[in-house]
Amino acid sequence: MAVVVRLLGEVGAEVGGRPVSLGTPRQRCVLAALAADAGRVVPVDRLVERVWGAAAAPRARATLHGYISRLRRALAGADEVAIIRRSGGYALVAETSEPVVDLHRFRDLCARARDDDVQVVRTLTKALELWRGEALTGVHGEWAQAERDRLEQQRLAVQHDLVDARLSTGESGGLVAELAARTAQHPLDERVAGQYLLALHAAGRTNDALEHYRLTRARLIEELGVEPGTALQRLHQQVLAVDTALAPGPPDTEAVVPRQLRAAPAAFVGRHEELRRLDGLVDAARPSGATTIATITGAGGFGKTWLSLRWAYRHLDRFPDGQLFVDLGAFSPDGVPLAPAAALHGFLTALGVEPAAVPPDVRDRSALFRSLTADKRVLVVLDNAIDTDQVVPLLPGGEACVVVVTSRNRLAGLVTGHGAHHLQLDVLSTGEARLLLAARLGRTRVDAERPAVDELISLCGGFPLALGIVAGRAHTRPDLRLPALAAELRGLGLDALDDDEPAASLPTVLSWSRRTLTSDQAVAFTLLGIAPGPDISLPSAAALTGLPPDRTTTVLRGLERASLTTSNAQGRYRMHDLIRAHAAEHLLPEDERAAALHRVVDFYLHTAHTADRLLDLHRAPIRLGPPAPGCRPHPLPDAPAALTPPAPTTVARCRSPASRRRARPRCPLVGDDAEHPVTRTARRSGPWTSGLLRPQRRRQDGGWKSLGSHATLGALPESTLPEEPTMSRRRRRPVTLMAGMLVLALSAFLLPSVSVGGSAAADTRHSRAVPLTELTVMSEQVASGLRRPIAITGLPDGRMLIAEKEGTVRAYHPDTGLAAEPVLDLTARIDASDNERGLLGITPAPNFTRTGILYVAYTSLPAGALTLARVPIGAPERVQVLLTQDHAEYGNHNGGQVAFGRDGYLYWSLGDGGHTHDPFKAGQNLGTLLGKIVRIDVNRTCGPKPYCVPSGNPFVRVPGARPEIWLFGLRNPWRFSVDPVDGSLWIGDVGQGLVEEVNHIRPWQGGANLGWSCKEGTPVFDPGQCRPGARYTDPVFEYDHYNDNCSVTGGVVYRGSRTPEAWGTYIAADYCSTRVFAVRPKLDGSYESAAIGHLPTQPTAIATDVHGELYVLSDLPGWLNRVRFERVQPTTDDKTATR
Repeated sequence: MAVVVRLLGEVGAEVGGRPVSLGTPRQRCVLAALAADAGRVVPVDRLVERVWGAAAAPRARATLHGYISRLRRALAGADEVAIIRRSGGYALVAETSEPVVDLHRFRDLCARARDDDVQVVRTLTKALELWRGEALTGVHGEWAQAERDRLEQQRLAVQHDLVDARLSTGESGGLVAELAARTAQHPLDERVAGQYLLALHAAGRTNDALEHYRLTRARLIEELGVEPGTALQRLHQQVLAVDTALAPGPPDTEAVVPRQLRAAPAAFVGRHEELRRLDGLVDAARPSGATTIATITGAGGFGKTWLSLRWAYRHLDRFPDGQLFVDLGAFSPDGVPLAPAAALHGFLTALGVEPAAVPPDVRDRSALFRSLTADKRVLVVLDNAIDTDQVVPLLPGGEACVVVVTSRNRLAGLVTGHGAHHLQLDVLSTGEARLLLAARLGRTRVDAERPAVDELISLCGGFPLALGIVAGRAHTRPDLRLPALAAELRGLGLDALDDDEPAASLPTVLSWSRRTLTSDQAVAFTLLGIAPGPDISLPSAAALTGLPPDRTTTVLRGLERASLTTSNAQGRYRMHDLIRAHAAEHLLPEDERAAALHRVVDFYLHTAHTADRLLDLHRAPIRLGPPAPGCRPHPLPDAPAALTPPAPTTVARCRSPASRRRARPRCPLVGDDAEHPVTRTARRSGPWTSGLLRPQRRRQDGGWKSLGSHATLGALPESTLPEEPTMSRRRRRPVTLMAGMLVLALSAFLLPSVSVGGSAAADTRHSRAVPLTELTVMSEQVASGLRRPIAITGLPDGRMLIAEKEGTVRAYHPDTGLAAEPVLDLTARIDASDNERGLLGITPAPNFTRTGILYVAYTSLPAGALTLARVPIGAPERVQVLLTQDHAEYGNHNGGQVAFGRDGYLYWSLGDGGHTHDPFKAGQNLGTLLGKIVRIDVNRTCGPKPYCVPSGNPFVRVPGARPEIWLFGLRNPWRFSVDPVDGSLWIGDVGQGLVEEVNHIRPWQGGANLGWSCKEGTPVFDPGQCRPGARYTDPVFEYDHYNDNCSVTGGVVYRGSRTPEAWGTYIAADYCSTRVFAVRPKLDGSYESAAIGHLPTQPTAIATDVHGELYVLSDLPGWLNRVRFERVQPTTDDKTATR
């Protein structure tokens, strides 16, 4: 039934045209406080303050909850409207096309009044008809009175706009009496006075108009001591002169000149060439009908914003019509770019547009902005942009305007499509870095501690933010001498530049760039951080990442666009040392790191071997084994002259410092093998090879001499090599290149062996995998009589623990069967009132054999809060609650899986809060644990918490975000599992009505956004939840609801030994159809999938025993089944929608 909530008059509500009893004035005030912000969460503390005031009694919160319950009952007949609980507060939400609150209808109508005057009169009249007296009549308190006064001002402004529109249509006689009354009510309002003046003049009562001006002027002088404003004086002169051109519209208003620039940077140094280029852009601008646009790009912390502000303040005189500035938030703590519509709203109001007159559509806002700036000279600074699409709507309309855009991304679309001029920032020179420190610390101190200053500049590598952090630390701690600061930076590396305040933490600032990368780019970024050498070529990078060359090119260009790498004319890619150190800190499984290094080292070895053969065709070749899988040695031309290296060659040390925690092997000496290519090359190359093989000295603290991660064994610039009389210059240079390559290659022999499963046996099993279409699943019942079995996990002693919905845990052993009595009974704590509530997840502690500790997830009494706890097996009275999340509104979407990762941390999945359509918008809200997978360290305690948050969690330093969050954008991750080989997460996320999905998340993808409720699987579900510039991680497999499918039960990766052909295959099942889906990663990064049979009815959980063999639970029958694979002939039946 139709619902109306009234605030513009007596507070009330109607359902189906009938008034609803809302109870006491305070209860009405609760509804008014929610309705004023309808659709948005009002925190409980704010509600209490609005209703009871700042000095509310402690019992006010409890009383509030009672009022909310009674209001829900009062509105129970309204299906479209509900008061719901969200994180930290309540919200009045409505699923209607038009607002249900008269205040919001009023504002919508005012926003639509923007076409011709006749339409404006019609729309504003309709808006004012919604008022039925003084706003918020019947409720009291400070908030109600302040809100009442504010709404009255809005009403008066709309009345003024309506009068202007009526005067513009030629209406005057009917307005005289109305304006006479309004003038009496607002005798000092110059806008009302001007309207009355104009109405009297238009009605032929010019003498009365002049008399009214005289009275108004006298009143202003007497009561306020001021003359009338310019606009009213000008209108008076026009009336005196009987100006025939006098417009019937409102008196002119004085132009608004915005001055929005942030404060000028205080200690700005250098950048003279960049400032000169910006000057040149404006000086060279010609009237061409296009706005001058400059894009300043560079890595985070390079000083893009400071440069734009420095230039802007030097040229304020060029922009007399104002300067607009907005931070578009592309790389910021919350990670949510500012929508163009929001930025335009700020620009338009700064230019004098009333908030109520701002168009709701972004295209209309952009058009109005261009119109307002068409004939003006305005500077627009768009700071921290994500992409071209975010910038284009914010471009002004005047050819005399200038736009300066800063971004970490290279905005190619602005350059190609809008003629923008690109300016790429680099690091500061040594001289500029010294000037920066002198400006912050004083020249006397810098000169007095010059050696330490030189080392600080060297360690920071000209990185402006790093230098600023160092200077800030030295400035705030005058007792700390610069040599001590240099020693700290030398010893701690990037960690020395960390800070709790995000803007003063280089790792945090850099992390904002990393989280915008695609999964391929993120992996490549990390691998480039651990790669040997100061730079890398495209073929070498392809070997390092294991990607095809064309895909590698795309990835490297993406990293370059994000200003995380740079490339030179020879196509070699390089990272700044500090960015590289940041990249190397991100986790990758050890086997993947080692495999990547093996590939790149084999690439160098085999390519160098080819070069050696070209240099000496008649010598007997050295036999090499095949290159590592995924390694494609670079083909070389047969002309030795073509082997000239593109740049001075630098040889990487044997082991990257990214693996400092592991023992670093010593480099082999030349001469151990007379026929080794390195030995032969050394004999031919001369005495400089001794420097080539000189290892870096290790410090006593275990660190290494260089802060960056590409410290070298020896640098071999061509100019330093001695001329060899027996070798031509052309021949010597490729030998230099080959020697460098071979020394690097030789280090590969000291790396640990790599296999898929960490063992040769694993490699053997993996190599025997068959196509999924040749597999099927078979099951046999091994136990029955379970009461709604929900979760299952394996123990080291061979038992399987089975969680029953009501709160009991049963044990099964293959030799003894299902135990009659439960091993744990938590029913006194469990809320199992709803179909999806109960004991949901269970996993043993890694040290279970010694401690007997289990970790459990359940919905707790009395209100269904999602709860994570630990408990000794057999001792329910010793339950220790670790973490909870309110979940009282709905009984479904609880998630509930709990598991330990290979990193030793505990992972827990939580649903989005229940019902449908993500009612709390939790999926994309980092302020709640709903719709997330969390990661915590349960082996330590931090303060009052019985756990700690790992420092590597992606949102630790994001204001407003829950630091426990590992992944977000989930609907109901009912079951996920951890692959015991590579540590990746396989997540079955239950869909709403479009698809069921399976996500595969690698260990380095923490912070991934899986899309809900912007997306359901790959399709877009709710465009309103899609954020501009957001990066979504798509599922690796999805299926629709045809053929009786309804809900995915996430499974596990098979790592058992019984069926080698299925090793590495992930299986999941559908709860309704019982259909089994198999998914397996392919070497090229894609996935193969197939439907491979059925499981017994209603599968609720799939798990493995200690040997990696499979078991499945059946819900209402209460069965436990053992599952095995069998080989079959390929079939094309039972197709599913896959990705």
